[in-house]
Amino acid sequence: MGRVTRSTEVNNFDDSLGLYWYEKLDENPDQALASIALSFTQHISSHLGINPSSVHWFAKADAAYAAGCRRASDDAQPSPLDDPVLYSCPYFRISDPGGIVHHGMTPFFSCGHVLIQTGLSSQDTLKAIAHECYHLYQDWLRGPQWRQDHYEVAETEAAGFADSQMNEIESLLSPVD
Repeated sequence: MGRVTRSTEVNNFDDSLGLYWYEKLDENPDQALASIALSFTQHISSHLGINPSSVHWFAKADAAYAAGCRRASDDAQPSPLDDPVLYSCPYFRISDPGGIVHHGMTPFFSCGHVLIQTGLSSQDTLKAIAHECYHLYQDWLRGPQWRQDHYEVAETEAAGFADSQMNEIESLLSPVD
C-alpha cells in the first residue's frame, strides 16, 4: 500500500458518515519532540498515579483512501469506539461532528493507550498528552464506562487538568538559561 501524503490540507473528514480518518505512525517524525513527549508522559502519569503505555502517534489521512484501505484489511478497527492500537490496519476513524480538531485521543476501554496527532506545536502536543492521560486517570478512578456515559463532563475535567499543567509545560519547553 502507498503512503498518504501528510499535509494540513488533507481532507480527513467523511461528511456522509461523520467520520474523521487517521493513520497510525510508527514514530513521530519530530524525534526531539517525541523524546520530550515521552518524558512528559512519564511525569504526568506519575503525578496522576497511572501507568499508561507509550504514546502512539497518528496523522490525518485522506478519507477516501483510508476508508478503502480499511475495507481491504482483515484486521481493522471494527468500530470508531474501538482502540485502533489493537489492530494491524494503520487506518482508523473517529466519529464526531464536522469541525472538530483531534489533538489526541484515548479510546474508551483503551488498555492505557494514548494517541497524539503529529504536526502540532510542542506546547499543543504536551497539552494533548496531559489531557489524554487525565482520561486514563478518569478510567482508573471511575471506570471507562463513566467516561463514555459522561462524555462532556469528562472532556471538561480533562481540559481543566491540561490547562493546569501549562506552567509545567512552558517551563519544560523554555530554553535553559
